[in-house]
Amino acid sequence: MAMITANWWSPDDVAAPDQPRVLLFPFAGGAAHSMREWIVELEPEWRPLVMQYPGRGSRSREPFAASVADLAAAAFADFLAMDDGRPPLVLGQSLGGYVAQAFTAALETAGITPRSLVVVSVRALGDAGGPPDAAAGRLGRTRWHQQSDDDLLARLHELGGADLEVFEHPALREALLPIVRADLAIGDDHIAHARPHRVRCPVLAVHGIGDRQVSAAQSAAWATWTTGAFQAVSLPGGHFLQQRGPVGLRGILAGLPARRSELNDD
Repeated sequence: MAMITANWWSPDDVAAPDQPRVLLFPFAGGAAHSMREWIVELEPEWRPLVMQYPGRGSRSREPFAASVADLAAAAFADFLAMDDGRPPLVLGQSLGGYVAQAFTAALETAGITPRSLVVVSVRALGDAGGPPDAAAGRLGRTRWHQQSDDDLLARLHELGGADLEVFEHPALREALLPIVRADLAIGDDHIAHARPHRVRCPVLAVHGIGDRQVSAAQSAAWATWTTGAFQAVSLPGGHFLQQRGPVGLRGILAGLPARRSELNDD
């Protein structure tokens, strides 16, 4: 990944540098390289730019973000400096879904309407439903960042990320768990206290079948957060479905209506 601005990174070998941009927001504990599967899904129709959150990678000396709103504001300020006038696609996974939604709201306030907002493996804001199964509810999602290392690692293993073997190395575990905890903390705070704005652009909510943290209904509840078209899809693979194989996102996006009314058109 090559740094484009203070917050945005792009693959070193961009397949289509002149294409419209897709802006990617990683999940909790993730870094720019963590979105590699989504980059493959969206190139060459889109030029990927990934937000690199502070506190990791080459930004490891920077303090962690204090809030989801701070991450979205930083991403927005940098994006304005490099905006080429073409509507971007915005995608966020898990924690990144909340950052992406706040970022999209800021874009629309500035008069920029994205092509679509894609939220992957993330329960809708304001959803009062509990975790989708009893196992996920034993410790309570909103307290994950306060748990012991062993309990937190057990919860992460339940989600099934493909890179969890890094936590088997003591030095890496010591370096990475604070990043995960910091991200989970601001995500939980956002869920509890944020008062987000509805967006106007189409929204696609992607749910991974078997996700032990987010149910299909909790994902589909994002319908209330847009006045534009909405589509919810459930695909195999669990919370990190993109790590299990191709998702077919380009094809799904091609069928997403531009307006909510088109959902009922014959």
